[in-house]
Amino acid sequence: LVDLGTVYLRDNVLPVDVILDYLINANEQLVISFVFNQDIKLEKVDITFPNGSLQTQNYNNQLIPKERKIDWVYPEKITGDWIFKFYGNKVGGRQVEFEFSEQITVQ
Repeated sequence: LVDLGTVYLRDNVLPVDVILDYLINANEQLVISFVFNQDIKLEKVDITFPNGSLQTQNYNNQLIPKERKIDWVYPEKITGDWIFKFYGNKVGGRQVEFEFSEQITVQ
């Protein structure tokens, strides 16, 4: 028997990425959409408003398929820089956790 030493499993699935976009709907609400580059289980999103206040939107490890658009609706348009911090797990590969932030500027 040959001792192969320690074996490490690497995650060969690309890092999770998201595309953010926004629109103002007919009710003058701000709708921010996000689309992920792979299937994920989304735990939560921490949303930092342009004034610095924070809100957490829980998704309870909801399965979000690749390229499915998810809309987050706020009752009014607030201009400025919004920061979305995403938490969850990849579905593919080793199903590793992820955590990253993206910013969008509402004009």
